[in-house]
Order: sequence, then structure tokens, then C-alpha cells
Amino acid sequence: MEYDAIKKYWSFTRPFTLVPPLLGIISGAVCAFGSIHNPDPGRQVTLSLLLTVAVGSLCASFLNAASNVINQIYDLEIDRRNKPSRPLVTGAISLGAAWVFCWVLYALAILPTWAVVPIPTRR
Repeated sequence: MEYDAIKKYWSFTRPFTLVPPLLGIISGAVCAFGSIHNPDPGRQVTLSLLLTVAVGSLCASFLNAASNVINQIYDLEIDRRNKPSRPLVTGAISLGAAWVFCWVLYALAILPTWAVVPIPTRR
């Protein structure tokens, strides 16, 4: 994929909106770490813990990016008037490519959670 295509799809996700969910997950993790309900009595910062927070933050950002894309798909007619420079409106990204990109982002947001969430066991 060439640089212009990456730049086009990156702008399509409206990247300035991706920071709040990322920070929300990180701040939630810090609060949970300090909570009395933390299952680790030693409260150790481990690589596993940091990777879990990083994957969770990345998933939240992908989920937000996917919702931004689907919003632009459904608001296409509104954006033609109000936001005429958006990639879907200008034709820089086709409607079909937008749908594919949307579902790829949703998959990237959901699939890694299986690596983060422990599988419940019977007691």
C-alpha cells in the first residue's frame, strides 16, 4: 500500500478522535490497579499487565475508528453538504472500500480481546 493510500485511510478514521478512548482505557486501568479489588495483592507491574492495557487501549481505538467510518458511510448525504472534503464524499474512497475498511477495523477491535480476557473456569 502506498503512502497516499495510508494517509487517505488514516484521515478517514478521524484520528483526533482516537485519543480519548485510548486514554480512557489507560486511566481506567490505573484506577483498577489501585483498587481494593485488584486480584494481585502485590500490585506488581508486569509485562503481561502492560501488554493487556496496551491491547485494550488499541482495541478501544480501533472500535472508535470503525464507528467513525460507519458514521461517515451513513452520513454520506449530510457530509456532501457539511463536510465536502471528507474522503468518502470526494470519491477518494469508494463506498465498497469504506464498508470493507469498516469491517476490518471492527475485527481488529474485537478479535484481540480473546488474548486479554481470561476464559472463565468452573469452580
